[in-house]
Amino acid sequence: MKNFLKFLAFTVVIVMALAALASCGATAENTESEDEPVETTPADTGVETEEEKEVTGEVTEVEGYAVLVPEGFDLKMPGEFSPYDFEVQKGDFHYYDFNVKDDDEGIMQHYNYNKNTYTNEQKDVAAKYGDNEWTGFQYSDGWGGYGFEAYCEIGGKLVRVSSAGAEFDSAEAAAILASLTVK
Repeated sequence: MKNFLKFLAFTVVIVMALAALASCGATAENTESEDEPVETTPADTGVETEEEKEVTGEVTEVEGYAVLVPEGFDLKMPGEFSPYDFEVQKGDFHYYDFNVKDDDEGIMQHYNYNKNTYTNEQKDVAAKYGDNEWTGFQYSDGWGGYGFEAYCEIGGKLVRVSSAGAEFDSAEAAAILASLTVK
């Protein structure tokens, strides 16, 4: 067992060293002369970007509210001990959790806790989507993904959303946040 662990550690070190060497190699991109123009605009691939896609789905009533559930997403009711009242979810790492029943103090307590926790590439955000004026922050998960926390007043009540897998200004987030209304 001891020899196996030594072998495993040696293998990990070798793989890491090879990866470091591969990333340091010269490429055509970093050896071009300054005299040659470098194209900076992306090629037209014919694929719609996130901002260009129209977000479609079904507006569903839940907990006295109505919210858009886009195609490919599900409306989920969380477990008994969850701080969220309902969730629009595409997967474990792509969702919008809504807190609508808690009092304003509880909603802001959760918001402030998350603002002090999710600090990687954090930036403040604000936008009016539909009739809802959202205020919050966006953060990076450190692996190229984003999430955000935001709140607004709807029907005289403070509502908080906690999202993972989407940027605050994406077409998807704008459509879902604009759709939230009191029924």
